[in-house]
Amino acid sequence: MLNKLNEIDWEKYSRQGLDSPDFVSLIQDLLSEDRLTRLRAMSELDEQLEWAYRQGRNELHDDIIPIFIELLQSEKLPDKGVVTNLLLELLSYSEIKTLKEPYKSQALRLKRCVCLGVETYKSLLADEEIREDIVDLLKSCE
Repeated sequence: MLNKLNEIDWEKYSRQGLDSPDFVSLIQDLLSEDRLTRLRAMSELDEQLEWAYRQGRNELHDDIIPIFIELLQSEKLPDKGVVTNLLLELLSYSEIKTLKEPYKSQALRLKRCVCLGVETYKSLLADEEIREDIVDLLKSCE
């Protein structure tokens, strides 16, 4: 699982003047048994993804969304809700009616990328803990 993590050049997503986020560690922290560690990783990833969206750095989303979808398929992920929350946050950009270009195109690109996981989401409908999130993901991808 997560074979792609080490194949990605994460350094290209460094923020000028700031410490580069350790994406590999943050993604691995989503698998932590410790709830606070998972929540901290989710929050940091959300911040980095929002920054990338505002900067038009779509490659980050292209790299990380398939990893999130793969994580949802893993039995090792103790709280699938942290990942569904990140995916729903990314989808939420496409629902903003007042977006202008280039943000509108970026939001639609994000939506297409998140919606590549529809079959995975369907397979998780029976999971009561995340069922509401899964239904929302599927509705947004219709």
